Amino acid sequence: MSAPTYSSSNYDTAANKYEQLAKKYTGESAYRYSDEAAKQANAQAKATAESEGAAAQNVAKNAGYSRARAALEGAAARAAAYKNQYANSYQNAYNNINGANAAALQAQGALLSGAAQKDANKYQSDSNRYGSAMGAVGGIFTGAANALSDVTKKDIHAQTDSERRRSELLARLKGGR
Repeated sequence: MSAPTYSSSNYDTAANKYEQLAKKYTGESAYRYSDEAAKQANAQAKATAESEGAAAQNVAKNAGYSRARAALEGAAARAAAYKNQYANSYQNAYNNINGANAAALQAQGALLSGAAQKDANKYQSDSNRYGSAMGAVGGIFTGAANALSDVTKKDIHAQTDSERRRSELLARLKGGR
């Protein structure tokens, strides 16, 4: 069993995806989202302007204005409505698009963090398994060394036979071996 090595494969995959999203949603690439916001704002502003202009023209006609004067009132109302609606619509669309992009980056950032933790956990698990295996091998060597030591090579009967043991102890007390 070889010592464990740290692999950042999960992190690397998540980091590559984060980099792709960052390039897509930030910097110069993000300018295309302002174009999308402008398209959305233009469509909404046109619809609002047409409605407001038509309403203003009808009000002017009903008030007794001439056709030309009523058309002029309608055009002025269209222009004002378009201007006001476009600014609001553009800002809302731009904020929505950028919010979605930021959320995508944030979610990938969380995945990036999780992938790094996954790699760290795998390494720690491999290290623990390696340490346990080396501890077991060390235990086997310690057991073998104890089995081969002089202390354990004594005759078992000499250590357990009480009559013999007493004789040995008395001989030692008397100065013998």
